[in-house]
Amino acid sequence: MQRVVKKRGKATTRLTDWKEYAIPAPYQRIVCQLVAEDLHARSTANNTHEAIRRQTYAKKVLDEFGKELYKLTSPPTASFRSKVLTVILQRHVEGVPDAYAPTVRTAIAGGIDPGEFGLTIQAVTEWYLRGDPVKSDNMAQFRRHLLYLPDVRWHLGILVKKRTGAAAKEFYVLVRANHDKIMADIIRDGPPEAAEREGDPPPLTLTEVSVIISEGLDGLFRPELEVHKEVHQVSDVRYVSHPSFISLNAHQQSCRALTCVISLVPVSLTLMLTN
Repeated sequence: MQRVVKKRGKATTRLTDWKEYAIPAPYQRIVCQLVAEDLHARSTANNTHEAIRRQTYAKKVLDEFGKELYKLTSPPTASFRSKVLTVILQRHVEGVPDAYAPTVRTAIAGGIDPGEFGLTIQAVTEWYLRGDPVKSDNMAQFRRHLLYLPDVRWHLGILVKKRTGAAAKEFYVLVRANHDKIMADIIRDGPPEAAEREGDPPPLTLTEVSVIISEGLDGLFRPELEVHKEVHQVSDVRYVSHPSFISLNAHQQSCRALTCVISLVPVSLTLMLTN
C-alpha cells in the first residue's frame, strides 16, 4: 500500500507498505493473468486497441482486489472468497468472456438476448451462486471452456512456451484469429455435442484440435485430445487424413500433461496498491 505522509516543515513523502497474501489457487491464476496483460500492453511489442482495453480493465480489477485484501482483518484462508474475483472465475468456468457485457448478459439469460427489459435479480443471483467456482472439481469444465476464452488461453500459452516480447505479440494475434475460427464454427454448426458417456469431456471439433495444437496447449488438453483421437481415428476417414490428426499423433508421443493450471503460477502473491 502506498500512502502519503506529510511532515511539518518538510516535503511530502510517500511510503510503500508491502503485504504478502496466500490466496486460493484459482484467484492466483486470475491475478497473474491480469498482471501479464498489463505488462504486455505496456511493452512496445503490442499497443493495439484491444491490448490497451484489456490493460485498463486489468488494472481496475487488480486495484479493487488489492483494496479488498487490504481491508481484511486477518490473513485469508482456503475458505476465502473474493467479492471481486469470484464473479470473474464463475464466468471463466462457464466459458463466458469476463469483460464483455453483452456476452455475459446473454449467458445469464440462457443463451438468448435479454432485450430491453434486461435481467432479473433472481436470474443473476442464481447464475452466479449456483456453484463454487473455486473448487477443484470444476477443473474439467474450466479446461474445456478455455477454448472460448482467448485472453485466458493467451496467458497460459505464454507461460507454457515462455513467450515474451515480439513472440508474445505474435501469439496474441494467433489466439485472436483462432478465437474467430472457433466462433465461426459455433455460428455455423451450433455448440459442440454433449459427451456420449457421462463424465467424459464434450468431443472436440476439428477446428478446436487445430487451435489447441497451434497454440502449444496439447499437454493441458491431453484428456480431451485422447478421447477425441479414440472416437475418430477408426470411424472417420476424413478425420484421419486431416492435418490436425496427423499433428495430434506426433504430439501425443511427447506432450507433457499439466495436471493443474495453477502449477504454473506462484504459491503466494505480493501486491502493491497505489491510492
